[in-house]
Amino acid sequence: MSVRDLNETLGVSHNYLHRRFGSKLDLWRAVVDHWIGGVDDELHAIADRATPGDDPLEVLHRVIVAFVTINCRQPALFRLVNTEASLPGERLDYLHDRYIGPSARGLAALVARLAPTERSIRWPRRACSSCSRTGRRHQPLMVRWWRS
Repeated sequence: MSVRDLNETLGVSHNYLHRRFGSKLDLWRAVVDHWIGGVDDELHAIADRATPGDDPLEVLHRVIVAFVTINCRQPALFRLVNTEASLPGERLDYLHDRYIGPSARGLAALVARLAPTERSIRWPRRACSSCSRTGRRHQPLMVRWWRS
């Protein structure tokens, strides 16, 4: 969809989005920040609520279940990230620098707390009712995301 078509669909003047956001890339960034920013905040809130005495495996489990559940609730967000991740460029760099990299570092810190205990990670088989109904399994996705 072109920006002109989007303006028309929204019922605003033909140059409204250009005046408001500047470029298509800036519009894309604003949408991504609004959409992924909320998800990112939700995941970080789970980790931030953990106290030093909390079991790191349980905290990691809660974060992973929340991640899978969010992707079940918002499959278009999951598709957006996967689509952008398949194409090198400014958008992928933006996603990585702003969201994927910081999240991976946070998860790596949780895993580092697990290493001395030699405990394994139990992957959730079905984290939400949507996945249960469709029979989709997220484990391969989680393994790929975890290793990135």
